[in-house]
Amino acid sequence: MRAVRSRDYRDYSSRNTDMKLVPEARQAHRLWSVQASTVTTLLIVAEFAVQALPLWQGIIPDGAFALAGAITSTAAIGLRLIQQRINDE
Repeated sequence: MRAVRSRDYRDYSSRNTDMKLVPEARQAHRLWSVQASTVTTLLIVAEFAVQALPLWQGIIPDGAFALAGAITSTAAIGLRLIQQRINDE
């Protein structure tokens, strides 16, 4: 039986693997999917803050920010599938 050689990093070292950004990378904050991901991150942080601060525990229902974060996270996936253009304004 023939032994199968596993690939390692040396197999790829001879190729040019420099990562290059797309020309619009500096304007990525204008993309809907990036904005939705940012909102998701803020909602997750808010969920942890509500759990840590007893002042807010009676006002905001448990899991409200987690549910909103799950919704915006799902929306970010859908928005990523839409072709988005960056308009120079």
